[in-house]
Amino acid sequence: MIEITLSDLGAMLLECVGAPEEGMAFEGEQALDTPFIEFGYDSLALLQVTSVINRTYGVVLDDDAVSEAETPRQLLQLIASVPAGRSGPLTGTAPAASTASAGFAGKRVLVTGATRGIGRATALAFARAGARLVAGCRTEGDAAKRLRTELDETGAEFTIVAADVTTSEGAAVLAGGAREWFGDGDRDARGVLDVLVNNVGVDGHVPFDRLTEAEWHRVIGHNTTSAYLVTHALLDVLADGASVVNVGASVALRGRPAGVHYSASKAAVIGFSRALAKDLGPRGIRVNTVAPGVTETDPEEGLPPQLVARLTALTALGRLGRPEDVAGAVLYLAGDSAAYVTGTTIEVDGGI
Repeated sequence: MIEITLSDLGAMLLECVGAPEEGMAFEGEQALDTPFIEFGYDSLALLQVTSVINRTYGVVLDDDAVSEAETPRQLLQLIASVPAGRSGPLTGTAPAASTASAGFAGKRVLVTGATRGIGRATALAFARAGARLVAGCRTEGDAAKRLRTELDETGAEFTIVAADVTTSEGAAVLAGGAREWFGDGDRDARGVLDVLVNNVGVDGHVPFDRLTEAEWHRVIGHNTTSAYLVTHALLDVLADGASVVNVGASVALRGRPAGVHYSASKAAVIGFSRALAKDLGPRGIRVNTVAPGVTETDPEEGLPPQLVARLTALTALGRLGRPEDVAGAVLYLAGDSAAYVTGTTIEVDGGI
């Protein structure tokens, strides 16, 4: 049974759709029997929220039944009648990807670029799912300290390794840390890593006629070369049957003005994944790519409102992506549900 309170439902509506009509309070006994339409929420708004519930709990709420729910009480009763496919709290934000039912209890996972945005959301999702974790970052700064606090709160076993993985030396440091952590102190341990997520990346916006060699190498180094260096350094650390998930970008399939180097670097990740899947297939190691669309990785440093509105209008789901959306796809590809999926690219772009 899924237990969702009225305040949970109100928070999710606020996050997915927006605030209720002015003067309407989504709380108290009276609100339970107040028609959704009086709050300014139509059936489409309810479907947006229930899609979040479906993804979070692994259930399938009937769309027709949801659309017919006229009041919060009716919707909550419908939700409560469906057995939970997985358990976990609702926060009123995007789902924190799959939780323990994803089958990651005790799995050994390494995520690079783990202190911000998609990397942070992915590291936390694996931790909440019971994985043992190595979180890679460039430096032990404030972002790493915040991640350490958040990971502590999950109760997961983890370590944070600081290394610049755009260099072979840095990749070797990260690989050494993974060997030692997953090998219980043995820095020569082999076959002790179940999941590798290559997430390190940077953006770049420069018209081609002003694109310098230094800027080209900066973007290619972070977005493409780091994946090669880290994976190569961890080849004998990866267990047979492991999963490698590389984070690309949907723009690789379309191109972007003033982003030749960025688009090229992410397109290279797709080719890297497809070819590596064939090289590592005999060991049962799967290699895939997740290609996010426009994702709000840091609200405090977000896009201009006008651009957000324009990009949102292009999506089928009427919103930009969140890091947790991408993390959900990463956990899928890393898990047993994708045991026969390799060499593929999953776009997580809201249908843009």
